[in-house]
Amino acid sequence: MSTPVITQTPATEQVRTQADRPQRATRIPFGAPQTKLAVRMELPGYFLYWTNDQDGKLEAAQAGGYEFVTPKEIGEARDGTQVKRLVGSTKDGSPLYAYLMKIKQEWHQEDLDQLSAVDDKFESAIREGSLLQKPGEQRYNAGISLKTNKS
Repeated sequence: MSTPVITQTPATEQVRTQADRPQRATRIPFGAPQTKLAVRMELPGYFLYWTNDQDGKLEAAQAGGYEFVTPKEIGEARDGTQVKRLVGSTKDGSPLYAYLMKIKQEWHQEDLDQLSAVDDKFESAIREGSLLQKPGEQRYNAGISLKTNKS
């Protein structure tokens, strides 16, 4: 009886892709300069905006569709319902905080489009020479030219 021949194939080297490797949280060196209002994460589908808590700005932002961002939404471990940073002091010396707010990206784009329409109307009035024109006032337009970022 003959002995069976066993052939061994060399083990293939296992190659891991970058996605397979464990990812370490981004390390920020202690003492390195960084901005006070930096946010390390994005919220897909939302535009993020810092608003100071003064002169009714928070209420106006909420009326416009903005919502407060929670610490958990941006990966912060602290408790609370809002992300806020101390940014200065008010006229009376009390602390002034900025709050991180979010709005749906499509609503933000609608707001930008409305602001752009107002800008276009203003630029058109400058080109026509009719800016601040009073009713019945006759003006002479000697070829006003205006160069903008759009043109």
